[in-house]
Amino acid sequence: MVALPAELNVGSNQLKYNISNWPYDWNWHWNQKLRYLNFSGNKRFEIKQSHIKNPDTGEDYDSLLVLKELKVLGLIDVTLTTTSVPDQNVDMRIRTTASELETIGYGVSDSMGMRDVVSSRDIFIQKFRGNENEVLICSFDGKSGAPHKSHRISHLAKSLLVPSFTNELNRLGSNEDVHDAIRRTFLTLNKEINSILASQKTNNYTPPSANPDLASLNLIDDAKAGCSVAIIYIKDKRLYTANIGDIEALLSKNNGDYTLLTQKHDPTNRPEFERIRASGGYVSGDGALDGILPVSRGVGFFQYLPHTHSGPDIKDIELTAADDMIILASKVFWDYVSYDLAVDILRQEKDDPMIAAQKLRDYAICYGATDKIAVMVITLGQQKSKKFGSNSLYHNLGRENDLFTNKKRRDRAIQPGDLALRRLEDEIEPPVGDLALVFTDIKNSTLLWDTYPVAMRSAIKLHNTIMRRQLRIVGGYEVKTEGDAFMVSFPSPTAALLWCFNVQHQLLTEDWPTEILETDQCCEVTDGKGNVIFRGLSVRMGVHWGSPVCELDMVTRRMDYFGPMVNRASRVSAIADGGQIAMSSDFCDEIKNLYEIHEKIEEVKQPLAKHTKVTFLRVRS
Repeated sequence: MVALPAELNVGSNQLKYNISNWPYDWNWHWNQKLRYLNFSGNKRFEIKQSHIKNPDTGEDYDSLLVLKELKVLGLIDVTLTTTSVPDQNVDMRIRTTASELETIGYGVSDSMGMRDVVSSRDIFIQKFRGNENEVLICSFDGKSGAPHKSHRISHLAKSLLVPSFTNELNRLGSNEDVHDAIRRTFLTLNKEINSILASQKTNNYTPPSANPDLASLNLIDDAKAGCSVAIIYIKDKRLYTANIGDIEALLSKNNGDYTLLTQKHDPTNRPEFERIRASGGYVSGDGALDGILPVSRGVGFFQYLPHTHSGPDIKDIELTAADDMIILASKVFWDYVSYDLAVDILRQEKDDPMIAAQKLRDYAICYGATDKIAVMVITLGQQKSKKFGSNSLYHNLGRENDLFTNKKRRDRAIQPGDLALRRLEDEIEPPVGDLALVFTDIKNSTLLWDTYPVAMRSAIKLHNTIMRRQLRIVGGYEVKTEGDAFMVSFPSPTAALLWCFNVQHQLLTEDWPTEILETDQCCEVTDGKGNVIFRGLSVRMGVHWGSPVCELDMVTRRMDYFGPMVNRASRVSAIADGGQIAMSSDFCDEIKNLYEIHEKIEEVKQPLAKHTKVTFLRVRS
């Protein structure tokens, strides 16, 4: 006899269901041992009210109450006309929100892993405090709970945070801001939970709490337990993030770049390590606080006080049109999926955050994750691409899928490439006619290769990855490489300039090998304001605009360029220093022509708009 599955995940499909067809269609009544049931993302799925009873249980066929062992129930975007749905409690997590709410898209996916209890929770509130311009997203990841028992502290943290945060925001003084409200919310959250355990330890009277679940806490099961907490609060165009523990949030941008929104509280981090030692604790060789705890901050962890605390790290940024999507995920997910990979997956599935969240979770599982995983994806603003006509100043622009729906892309099978590039946009057709050529070269590369050959192997791989990744994102064509030098072409001058800027920026923030950063040629250099201006491999770039001779190389099956235009572009790059971008006079003239066209368009739209004066430094080739 085949055993029935304990988990059924059919999320993000096009399922339809007629509950009246129960003699022929599957119904959850046939598998009452289910622990995990997910119908989320099936927007055509409907569970209608039914008065036909199951003769074995006496329950109506629309009732989900028959699933006595159910731990996770996903009903996001599912139409419910039945009231026979279990209530959310410490032993069960239920999601019933909508995934598309005005300008905010929401997707969530999780896995219980090898656990048989619920220890992670989440919150998504579109109109927080009843205001149209406020959104609240929270994630809770339970740590060190009692075995085979649901995590009470993560459940309590979820129940207490929203009313506490609402109260703190409502009573903000004239000289206070959102940072103060967030900080007091985290401290109050920890105080309410640990004060119950403290009173039990000292046998003091515990006054009744507004939340009856607090009375269920006990020293035996919950003294060592706690949870990581991360919140994202959006008000108008301002985004606030705060976290304690190891939940991490990442903001991806439409150019493939990303920004970390949280600070991971690892006991081995220098500030956390020194604070733990000063409070009388220690960090073991495997990086655990007092030899047991994997995080240095969190809600709860009563037995580890004062070595832990609940003071959050808070950040706030102004959202722009370039900000695309947010990932909020637990530690296990980030242990198996890199930031770059997560952003690449998001770019593939940006139109559907629910599918994006499930795909991210599946990647982590495929890479070996066996513990619990929780992933939330939030889309900012309109994600639908704007469609333009084929009339354009430059043909074959980058990101053609967003611009030309009838443009045939290059066959990916022609160039196998590496797996990281396969997740990005396909390479554009080789530009012909008027185009921009960019030559790059690494400064002092020969000296570095002779002195640090092992470190340079790793550094060159990072350098090449940055170059090719940005080529796919911006929309450029890799002509060829010679040693560590690149020759690339672009169909428009703006794409060439954007690629140069993106590459130079990422070279400054890349995680270079330590041996490279310790050299005089690649050490970090800052200006008077503390901005990093040199760090790691230093790349010179030269940009030229013109019309080269185009010819397909029959050996490499790739387009190659010849003629005086290519020679001038090579000379332009030779005059640049490391970290600099040199532009020819022809390229500057083309950029100026673009500005003039743009100004004429703006004059038509806004006759009274002020003209922007643009000055260019000419470099004669």
